[in-house]
Amino acid sequence: MTIEQWKAMGEKWKTTSSKTAVLFPALKKIMPDLRKKKVLDVGCGDGFGVAWLRAQGADSIGIDVSEKGIETCKQRDPQGKYFFNKWH
Repeated sequence: MTIEQWKAMGEKWKTTSSKTAVLFPALKKIMPDLRKKKVLDVGCGDGFGVAWLRAQGADSIGIDVSEKGIETCKQRDPQGKYFFNKWH
């Protein structure tokens, strides 16, 4: 996927079931105690990871190159910390 395609995804981006079934349980195994940790989710997409990390006790921040995506994250997860970053 090109950066332009990623930016265009915006509010359409959805975390896949493979991430929720495989990736996040694997992360929980290798990082069992996230309480009071600071985690930066680069390319945060729909914000699922930021919300998941916060639920584990981490202070998590999401950044992404999709301004529409960040706006959607903020609407879906008003407690989360999301920032647009124009990388180029």
